[in-house]
Amino acid sequence: MAGEPRARVLVVEDDPEVVYVVCGMLAAHGYVVCHAPHSMAAFHMLVTPQEALPEVVILDIGLPGVRGVAVLEFIRVTMGSDLPVVVLTGVATAKEEERLKELGVSAFLRKPASCTTILSAVEEAVSGRAFPLQDSHMLGADAREQPEAGEGSAVSL
Repeated sequence: MAGEPRARVLVVEDDPEVVYVVCGMLAAHGYVVCHAPHSMAAFHMLVTPQEALPEVVILDIGLPGVRGVAVLEFIRVTMGSDLPVVVLTGVATAKEEERLKELGVSAFLRKPASCTTILSAVEEAVSGRAFPLQDSHMLGADAREQPEAGEGSAVSL
């Protein structure tokens, strides 16, 4: 896409194949994408000058070491920020899901999720149309959209 970049997106994900698909898809749609392979890298990227902060975060919960819920707690509690966060995870305990709801995520997507679903969640988060985590927005393998032609496959890695 030509023209101005759409928004800065921080992808916090440890699986290289998921990173490749998600970051590639977002970049192809005009987003400026940064990647943090683990929570400590995400913390570092979130304490940058205000103008360099992402406008939305895509966050995996099942990260090695410090889990993704701690990253969201850092954003909400330590930073005091309402930065939009889209959770994209294959692993989250019931307790973690409850905490995510308390902390207010923009969307909760379960892997595998189609590129169309991920892109829609990011667009809604960036535009401010996102909604708090609710059961109807917890998309699993049986509820996800199928990718449109040219959108790539579902992130099922």
